[in-house]
Amino acid sequence: AEKGYRVVLKDRDHAALAKGMAFCRERFAERVKRRRMTEAELKTAMGRIQGTLDDAAFSRVDLVVEAVFESLEIKHAVLRATEAAAPARMIFASNTSTLPIAQIAAASARPERTVGLHFFSPVHKMPLLEIIRHEKTSDEALAAACAVGRRLGKTIIVVSDGPGFYTSRILAPFLNEAAWLLFEGASIEAIDAAVHGWGFPVGPLALLDEVGLDIAGHAGATMAAAFGDRIETPLVFRKMLDAGRLGRKSGKGFYRYDQGPKRADDAVASLLKVPSKKISSGEIAERCALQMINEAVRCLEDGILASPTDGDIGAIFGLGFPPFRGGPFRAADAWGIREMVARLRGYEERFGRRFEPAPRLLAMAEKGARFYGGEKGGVGQ
Repeated sequence: AEKGYRVVLKDRDHAALAKGMAFCRERFAERVKRRRMTEAELKTAMGRIQGTLDDAAFSRVDLVVEAVFESLEIKHAVLRATEAAAPARMIFASNTSTLPIAQIAAASARPERTVGLHFFSPVHKMPLLEIIRHEKTSDEALAAACAVGRRLGKTIIVVSDGPGFYTSRILAPFLNEAAWLLFEGASIEAIDAAVHGWGFPVGPLALLDEVGLDIAGHAGATMAAAFGDRIETPLVFRKMLDAGRLGRKSGKGFYRYDQGPKRADDAVASLLKVPSKKISSGEIAERCALQMINEAVRCLEDGILASPTDGDIGAIFGLGFPPFRGGPFRAADAWGIREMVARLRGYEERFGRRFEPAPRLLAMAEKGARFYGGEKGGVGQ
């Protein structure tokens, strides 16, 4: 609406719709307070938003962005209802973070007009837009999605379809490793401090609390179903969920939020029934970082990514990968491919298949290649 689009905002009931409209007004009010928007512009932008509970309001829309819960059944129902009300030219874009777009498009009468638009939270602050094209997505639908993304002022990467696409796929083993470290006995504070010290803006356990462990668990199940024991999850998530620890929204997760300032909750160690164990900050950060970088390389070899550059942009602007490290592929070059493979092999001997080096890394290590600059000055992409 701020960029000039006329918007239909549909929700399930009046309470949810009112909350959405209030959120828009609050965001605009913040911009007015910071003198990035005038009161007149606020009123104009709000006037472009039509709140509704009726699908009939979609009768003239060109693009619908679906952002319902990560359930294929619910997404299919929303897709069918939207197509029944919208014109044939409508492009249906799902904001799913893990479900393959092809699976969502399977319910569509026009799958070629279905695409993924993966925004990052908080949407008004995060610069990245990950656009996902499945096998049947038309060039027209993709071009339209890219045009909308640019008009919204987002940094865009276009990736191929698959479970988790790129960003969620590389985030899953990163968060998973933090859970394994916790299950081994490392403290919440030690894990988050080590990863923060490596350069991430927030630690993985604090991030899980913000996302919500129920949502993270659902996404993790999708990833585990796709990749098996390579992204095997520890019992941490199940025990936390069974105890009602969903994160910030429930007042407690790995941290407590219901008794003053946020603080790590000592009750988590008792809940998990694991002895305390000292693990060096270097190992904690290295294990989490290696998981993300190794999975990024797998995305490149699987054709999810078009280039290492896209992978670095996506990780920095979407996930907060330390900018000074240049992204996963720049970081791999800086580490040294052979050294990285050696460290992955060492952890693989200790912890199993989840640290198995990507085949492309093994081939590059043998040749002495790099992602940027290649072998002896060649192109390593």
